[in-house]
Amino acid sequence: MTTTVAQAAVLVRARRRPIHFYIDRVIRYTVLCLIGLILFTPFILAFLGSFKSNAEIVAWPPTLLPKKWHPENWTELLTTDMGGLPQENGMVAFGGTMGLVAFLVALVVGRMAAVSEEEKRTSIALLLAAAVATLVGWGLIAIVKSEWPSITRFLMATGGLLSLSLVGFGVAAIKQRRIHLVAEFLLWPAMALIIARLIQGEGFILPLVLLCVAILIAGISRGHGVDQFTSLSIAMTSGLAVTLIFYSLVKMAGGATFVRWLLNTAILSLGIAIFQIIFCSMAAYAFARLKFPGRDAIFAFMLASMMIPGAVTLVPSYVLMAKIKLVNTPWALVLPGIVGAFGIFMLTQFFKSIPVELEEAALIDGASRFQIYYQVVLPLARPALLTLFILQFQGMWNAFLGPLLYLNTPDMFPLNVALTMFQQQYRYAWNVTLVGAMVNAAPILALFFVFSKYYIEGVSYAGLKG
Repeated sequence: MTTTVAQAAVLVRARRRPIHFYIDRVIRYTVLCLIGLILFTPFILAFLGSFKSNAEIVAWPPTLLPKKWHPENWTELLTTDMGGLPQENGMVAFGGTMGLVAFLVALVVGRMAAVSEEEKRTSIALLLAAAVATLVGWGLIAIVKSEWPSITRFLMATGGLLSLSLVGFGVAAIKQRRIHLVAEFLLWPAMALIIARLIQGEGFILPLVLLCVAILIAGISRGHGVDQFTSLSIAMTSGLAVTLIFYSLVKMAGGATFVRWLLNTAILSLGIAIFQIIFCSMAAYAFARLKFPGRDAIFAFMLASMMIPGAVTLVPSYVLMAKIKLVNTPWALVLPGIVGAFGIFMLTQFFKSIPVELEEAALIDGASRFQIYYQVVLPLARPALLTLFILQFQGMWNAFLGPLLYLNTPDMFPLNVALTMFQQQYRYAWNVTLVGAMVNAAPILALFFVFSKYYIEGVSYAGLKG
């Protein structure tokens, strides 16, 4: 009875709030709405300007609403085709970018986290064999065509001799009745030849058949490490399939078309954002949990690198990309964006806030470090990972100077750079440019509103804990 009376008294007092309480609330919300409207005004003006004629946009005094609506401005941009054919090298690079992303994602989400220590050592050896086999595949094609210098051909021949050791590896595997190792022996050269032939623009049906045979042998074998090989096979097959799919998409999109520019922007933004999540999270977990010599010094050096202005490294970066012949390919933007100091720092601060007891319990249960990272830490770090994804995706989507510097042909431009083609010497198509700006801003706004909860939560964790 006492509780009921107290609750009734609270309700009565709440109903008798003074009038200035409501006036204060109305003023606060009105001011906030006005501030939001002022900040959103440029977007509103740009949206209304996309329906005006070019002459009306530059007329003075300006008008808020168009005198005559021109919805054909949107059609003009969406059907833009300035001619030109897509470059073969550019298509391969875009397809390879997404193929590598698919390979890494499939590898992380696969069963590699559940392998034993012996299988980990085997996987390291197989990765080295993959590198050697890839060099051999490229080297054989270059030697036949005599396109590379003699020193490079000599190095490739040396790699070929080293790869002969794989034959002994296969013979030993047969003697030990570990048939799945023979499949692994067949897998890597097959993938190397497929990649090499794809880069050279040649057929790859025969190596693809060899790859299928390798996977079939792995499937029917019962040796130690079949699960590991299966995960590697699925990852590499996924990477190859995605490479071919995006290669075909970019080819069908044409040269200097709006669809091609939008596809270029999406591939670059998505690829760099996923790369950052994978590699920054691995580095951040090492800094937050592992103990190794020089850890604090390396972390401090990494933080110091954030203080270097981007303009200082602009010319050296371009010279480096030109020397390794990556100019006018997306790799010139993807490779420097694989990992970033800011992403490592933010995720390190978040990982330090995760209770160590959870990892200790997993260690007691027999989990490996990679299992802890993949199955314990990453699920708990979802807000921070989504925050990093949004920031990197937004940064690359809105990037202008980097793509303008490294990409030279219209078929390689992202949307931001491509819009400058409508501003020529004697004609400025402001109406079409505003339409492009609206299309360019829409995905970022949608991404932010959908994941705003995780974005704010991730920033608060990363900034306050550690």
